[in-house]
Amino acid sequence: MPPTLGPRPNWRSSRLGQRRRGTQIDHHNDLATLYFGHRDQYVITLGRDNLSQLVDLGAAAHRELATTPAQDQ
Repeated sequence: MPPTLGPRPNWRSSRLGQRRRGTQIDHHNDLATLYFGHRDQYVITLGRDNLSQLVDLGAAAHRELATTPAQDQ
């Protein structure tokens, strides 16, 4: 399933998943929904493999942002 972005849906906690700290996990369909931004305005739903890729890319970007860039001469 490709990642999706969209406005925050109306949802209620169900047996399929519990929303905790900006996440909702659907174990039955092997999906994670992440809520982020001001008032959870951004929503992305990913399968396990795409979630792993996003975590790896995010960690690399976080490391890169933490480094001081070389000054151009």
